[in-house]
Amino acid sequence: MTDPSNTLKGLAEQIDLPFVSHDFALIDRLHGKSLGDPWFEADIPFTLSMPHFFVPFGATSSSETIGLCLHPTAVAQKKLPVASLSEEGQLIEVAPSPIVYLHYLLTEMEAYAIEDGDDPTESMAEELDWIGEILGRNFYTLGQHGHDPDVFNTDTVDRYIIDTFGGSARNFLRTRRKQTAADIIEHLERGIATNSSSLALHAKLAYYYHQNGQPEAAVQSIANALSCDRHTQKWDDLKKLRQLAADLSNQGYEMSDRVARELAGDKMEERVKRIVSLYRDEAFDRCAKQLDDLCYEVCTYSYRPINELLQQIYRHLGWNWLIPLMSQRELLEKNDLARDFARKNLSPDWDLPLRALIK
Repeated sequence: MTDPSNTLKGLAEQIDLPFVSHDFALIDRLHGKSLGDPWFEADIPFTLSMPHFFVPFGATSSSETIGLCLHPTAVAQKKLPVASLSEEGQLIEVAPSPIVYLHYLLTEMEAYAIEDGDDPTESMAEELDWIGEILGRNFYTLGQHGHDPDVFNTDTVDRYIIDTFGGSARNFLRTRRKQTAADIIEHLERGIATNSSSLALHAKLAYYYHQNGQPEAAVQSIANALSCDRHTQKWDDLKKLRQLAADLSNQGYEMSDRVARELAGDKMEERVKRIVSLYRDEAFDRCAKQLDDLCYEVCTYSYRPINELLQQIYRHLGWNWLIPLMSQRELLEKNDLARDFARKNLSPDWDLPLRALIK
């Protein structure tokens, strides 16, 4: 096993983004600790299902992998969000930074203790001790929310994180309030203002626009959702989104080309042709997005030809920090994935046009 004292530190040096070094060092110090449900590990291996910009550092009892999200939209804002990756491939941001993630976990632990009638001073003593050693004794203050379970409970934690730290996509999706559709729309729009690349938020907003009698706004939100990386939602949710798009299309509302292709059933051969065309037109950002979607479709981010082509594109775009992350995984050849490709009904040479672009 890789030495956990060097893994993230060495990776941070290779990535060469100054603003990430502090957070990588913090995650390194959390190695072997647990805080509520998550267990932190500094040397979790990169797997086939992990997007190239995802750096794993922990796991939960529900088989979610927790990691840092070095997506280009986040890096452009000098942010390092924490994201959760489910077994089904759902990737969603759970905190705007590692520091906020720790605040969230501690607040949730305290809320559970209050609900159960326990004394957080006793039940959280061990966690507060080691957190204090790493981040200082004043990092988290017990009792700041009071002790009334009707006022402070697990249902109010997400709202507190939103109001105090700005919140993540998951915080906005999980906030529980009895509201009108208009109130929920305002809440989701606030979430999108700081989490613009979340398919889940755009999709939920589309449903509420439709429910609130705003079909044109729903159509735009559907297009915005499908412009996000597809692995930010489970397939069942995408099916629901497609159905809403189909219903609105049947009612005469005009869909974007992207949505129309989704409804028509985008064939792999056509998608590959479109990726090649985007590459030749030097539309590298859109090309990278569609290649990333394709990785999710074929259930692997480790297929050598796509990996090599993406590295080529990332260099064109100046997204050089992604190259070291891609080198962390063992690359697979076509024969390694033949069975998976066959299950997807892909022809033997489906990727030939993509391989022809590799220099």
